[in-house]
Amino acid sequence: MVDLTQEAMDAARAQYEGDCHERETHRKKTLEHLATQNAAAIAEFKRRQKGLPASKQDLWSKLTKHRKSFKSGVTGPLIRKALRAFLEREQNGLCCYCQRPLVNIAYAKPIEHILPRATFVQYTFHFWNLAIACFDCNQIKLDHVWASVDKRDLEEYPAPAAFTEMYHPRFHRFAEHVRFIRVQTNDHLVSIYRGVSDQGRHLCLNLLKDLSAREIVLNSNPELKGALEVINAHASSNEGALAPELEAFHQALAKSTSQLIKNGAMPR
Repeated sequence: MVDLTQEAMDAARAQYEGDCHERETHRKKTLEHLATQNAAAIAEFKRRQKGLPASKQDLWSKLTKHRKSFKSGVTGPLIRKALRAFLEREQNGLCCYCQRPLVNIAYAKPIEHILPRATFVQYTFHFWNLAIACFDCNQIKLDHVWASVDKRDLEEYPAPAAFTEMYHPRFHRFAEHVRFIRVQTNDHLVSIYRGVSDQGRHLCLNLLKDLSAREIVLNSNPELKGALEVINAHASSNEGALAPELEAFHQALAKSTSQLIKNGAMPR
């Protein structure tokens, strides 16, 4: 099931080109810089295709540090700020995976690489590979590869019709693939999801069930919830990236909460 037409794709791309920098005078240079970065990502992909070792440089992190054109306003932080704002508007202020509202703090809405850049370096800056996820979904997904193996060696980004094995938040409409019930009070939030397509069921199995489990555990453990908020705030300066120890903690939390649901054990 493909939900995005070519006409809509062209319109979205044109809209972004007009919003890629908060100041109109800097938009042309911004697009040129992104094109240069994309070329570097393609070059790294071709390097790996030849069997050469991967570069130690993270191109996406490099963009954050880009300040050489500070006087012109074309800096990495401003480029990413405009991109985040554009994607958040496109998503109506909702997480691309769980559809929970994105709160108005940067660490709660990292820019998500739908096909992880660790595996799909060629799409590091690709317009259709970027979305906004909440911090929870971003940390549960991590660098897990949902795409089929036949996509790994492609230089060109796969067409919308190619994503039959996974939910693609830029190409699919959530309501056509997942149904959910959400109950929220002053202190608690619980979401229950059900996939209604192959892509939706894949999303539920690989992410949303873990998110639901995490919500249940955190609702019953205020101290743990508070500690996670501190950890999330600590990660705000680098798009949600965590130290290895904290990354391991998040993975352990995801595993333990999923096990609770699997065993039917509801925390008290």
